[in-house]
Amino acid sequence: MKPEILELVEIIQLEVGAFEALLETLTREQVGLVTQDIGVVEEAVATQQTLVERARALEAARVKIVERLSEGQEIDPEAVTLRALIERVADPEAQQLREMREQLLALQEDIRRVNQHNSALVKQSMKYVDKSLQILTGSGPSTGVYGQSGKVDAKSVPRTVMNQVA
Repeated sequence: MKPEILELVEIIQLEVGAFEALLETLTREQVGLVTQDIGVVEEAVATQQTLVERARALEAARVKIVERLSEGQEIDPEAVTLRALIERVADPEAQQLREMREQLLALQEDIRRVNQHNSALVKQSMKYVDKSLQILTGSGPSTGVYGQSGKVDAKSVPRTVMNQVA
Protein backbone atom coordinates (compact mmCIF):
# COMPACT_ATOMS: atom_id res chain seq x y z
CA MET A 1 0.00 0.00 0.00
CA LYS A 2 1.31 3.47 -0.88
CA PRO A 3 2.38 5.61 2.08
CA GLU A 4 -0.02 8.37 0.93
CA ILE A 5 -2.92 5.92 0.97
CA LEU A 6 -1.95 4.75 4.47
CA GLU A 7 -1.78 8.38 5.59
CA LEU A 8 -5.17 9.07 4.01
CA VAL A 9 -6.75 6.06 5.75
CA GLU A 10 -5.29 7.18 9.08
CA ILE A 11 -6.61 10.73 8.70
CA ILE A 12 -10.06 9.53 7.67
CA GLN A 13 -10.13 7.24 10.72
CA LEU A 14 -9.32 10.26 12.89
CA GLU A 15 -12.09 12.23 11.14
CA VAL A 16 -14.55 9.43 11.82
CA GLY A 17 -13.52 9.50 15.48
CA ALA A 18 -13.97 13.28 15.64
CA PHE A 19 -17.42 13.07 14.03
CA GLU A 20 -18.47 10.27 16.39
CA ALA A 21 -17.37 12.38 19.37
CA LEU A 22 -19.22 15.38 17.94
CA LEU A 23 -22.39 13.34 17.51
CA GLU A 24 -22.10 12.10 21.10
CA THR A 25 -21.62 15.68 22.31
CA LEU A 26 -24.63 16.91 20.34
CA THR A 27 -26.69 14.13 21.90
CA ARG A 28 -25.52 15.22 25.39
CA GLU A 29 -26.46 18.79 24.49
CA GLN A 30 -29.91 17.57 23.46
CA VAL A 31 -30.38 15.87 26.83
CA GLY A 32 -29.26 19.09 28.55
CA LEU A 33 -31.74 21.13 26.53
CA VAL A 34 -34.62 18.79 27.29
CA THR A 35 -33.80 18.59 31.01
CA GLN A 36 -32.96 22.31 31.11
CA ASP A 37 -29.51 21.61 32.58
CA ILE A 38 -27.50 24.70 31.60
CA GLY A 39 -24.23 23.20 32.87
CA VAL A 40 -24.53 20.23 30.53
CA VAL A 41 -25.40 22.51 27.60
CA GLU A 42 -22.46 24.84 28.26
CA GLU A 43 -20.04 21.93 28.57
CA ALA A 44 -21.37 20.38 25.37
CA VAL A 45 -21.02 23.64 23.43
CA ALA A 46 -17.42 24.09 24.59
CA THR A 47 -16.58 20.51 23.61
CA GLN A 48 -18.27 21.00 20.23
CA GLN A 49 -16.07 23.99 19.46
CA THR A 50 -12.94 21.96 20.17
CA LEU A 51 -14.17 19.03 18.09
CA VAL A 52 -15.16 21.25 15.15
CA GLU A 53 -11.69 22.81 15.13
CA ARG A 54 -10.13 19.34 15.18
CA ALA A 55 -12.39 18.17 12.35
CA ARG A 56 -11.45 21.23 10.26
CA ALA A 57 -7.75 20.55 10.73
CA LEU A 58 -8.21 16.89 9.81
CA GLU A 59 -10.24 17.82 6.74
CA ALA A 60 -7.52 20.23 5.60
CA ALA A 61 -4.91 17.49 6.03
CA ARG A 62 -7.11 15.04 4.11
CA VAL A 63 -7.57 17.52 1.25
CA LYS A 64 -3.79 17.99 0.99
CA ILE A 65 -3.19 14.25 0.83
CA VAL A 66 -5.94 13.79 -1.76
CA GLU A 67 -4.38 16.57 -3.85
CA ARG A 68 -0.96 14.88 -3.61
CA LEU A 69 -2.50 11.56 -4.64
CA SER A 70 -4.35 13.20 -7.53
CA GLU A 71 -1.10 14.46 -9.07
CA GLY A 72 -0.13 10.97 -10.18
CA GLN A 73 -3.67 10.05 -11.25
CA GLU A 74 -4.25 12.69 -13.95
CA ILE A 75 -7.07 14.28 -11.97
CA ASP A 76 -7.52 18.04 -11.72
CA PRO A 77 -6.35 18.88 -8.15
CA GLU A 78 -9.04 21.58 -7.89
CA ALA A 79 -11.87 19.18 -8.68
CA VAL A 80 -10.60 16.04 -6.95
CA THR A 81 -12.96 14.27 -4.57
CA LEU A 82 -12.51 11.25 -2.38
CA ARG A 83 -14.96 9.37 -4.60
CA ALA A 84 -12.90 10.10 -7.75
CA LEU A 85 -9.75 9.00 -5.98
CA ILE A 86 -11.33 5.77 -4.75
CA GLU A 87 -12.19 4.86 -8.34
CA ARG A 88 -8.50 5.06 -9.25
CA VAL A 89 -7.04 3.16 -6.27
CA ALA A 90 -6.46 -0.61 -6.18
CA ASP A 91 -9.24 -2.75 -4.71
CA PRO A 92 -8.27 -3.61 -1.13
CA GLU A 93 -7.49 0.04 -0.36
CA ALA A 94 -10.41 1.27 -2.45
CA GLN A 95 -12.87 -0.89 -0.52
CA GLN A 96 -11.55 0.35 2.82
CA LEU A 97 -11.71 3.97 1.65
CA ARG A 98 -15.21 3.44 0.25
CA GLU A 99 -16.46 2.07 3.57
CA MET A 100 -14.85 4.93 5.49
CA ARG A 101 -16.34 7.47 3.09
CA GLU A 102 -19.81 5.98 3.61
CA GLN A 103 -19.27 6.06 7.37
CA LEU A 104 -18.28 9.74 7.18
CA LEU A 105 -21.34 10.58 5.12
CA ALA A 106 -23.65 8.73 7.51
CA LEU A 107 -22.11 10.50 10.51
CA GLN A 108 -22.46 13.87 8.81
CA GLU A 109 -26.15 13.18 8.17
CA ASP A 110 -26.69 12.10 11.79
CA ILE A 111 -24.91 15.23 13.01
CA ARG A 112 -27.06 17.41 10.74
CA ARG A 113 -30.26 15.77 12.00
CA VAL A 114 -29.38 16.05 15.71
CA ASN A 115 -28.17 19.63 15.22
CA GLN A 116 -31.49 20.57 13.59
CA HIS A 117 -33.38 19.00 16.47
CA ASN A 118 -31.26 20.88 19.01
CA SER A 119 -31.86 24.10 17.11
CA ALA A 120 -35.61 23.51 17.25
CA LEU A 121 -35.38 22.88 21.01
CA VAL A 122 -33.47 26.14 21.51
CA LYS A 123 -36.01 28.09 19.43
CA GLN A 124 -38.88 26.56 21.39
CA SER A 125 -37.20 27.49 24.68
CA MET A 126 -36.65 31.05 23.47
CA LYS A 127 -40.34 31.39 22.55
CA TYR A 128 -41.28 30.09 25.99
CA VAL A 129 -38.98 32.60 27.70
CA ASP A 130 -40.31 35.46 25.54
CA LYS A 131 -43.91 34.55 26.32
CA SER A 132 -43.12 34.25 30.04
CA LEU A 133 -41.47 37.68 30.02
CA GLN A 134 -44.48 39.18 28.24
CA ILE A 135 -46.77 37.76 30.88
CA LEU A 136 -44.56 38.89 33.74
CA THR A 137 -43.99 42.42 32.46
CA GLY A 138 -47.33 42.97 30.78
CA SER A 139 -45.54 44.05 27.61
CA GLY A 140 -47.33 41.68 25.31
CA PRO A 141 -49.99 42.69 22.85
CA SER A 142 -52.67 44.65 24.67
CA THR A 143 -56.08 43.10 24.32
CA GLY A 144 -57.85 45.61 26.56
CA VAL A 145 -60.82 44.95 28.79
CA TYR A 146 -64.52 45.59 28.49
CA GLY A 147 -65.57 49.00 29.77
CA GLN A 148 -68.91 50.07 31.27
CA SER A 149 -70.28 50.70 27.80
CA GLY A 150 -69.64 47.10 26.78
CA LYS A 151 -66.93 48.08 24.34
CA VAL A 152 -63.28 47.13 24.59
CA ASP A 153 -61.33 49.75 26.49
CA ALA A 154 -57.77 49.62 25.11
CA LYS A 155 -56.61 52.34 27.49
CA SER A 156 -56.89 50.12 30.51
CA VAL A 157 -53.76 49.35 32.52
CA PRO A 158 -52.16 46.10 31.33
CA ARG A 159 -52.03 43.24 33.75
CA THR A 160 -48.57 42.53 35.09
CA VAL A 161 -47.08 40.32 37.72
CA MET A 162 -43.95 42.41 38.19
CA ASN A 163 -43.89 45.72 40.03
CA GLN A 164 -42.81 48.39 37.54
CA VAL A 165 -41.84 51.14 39.97
CA ALA A 166 -39.48 53.59 38.32
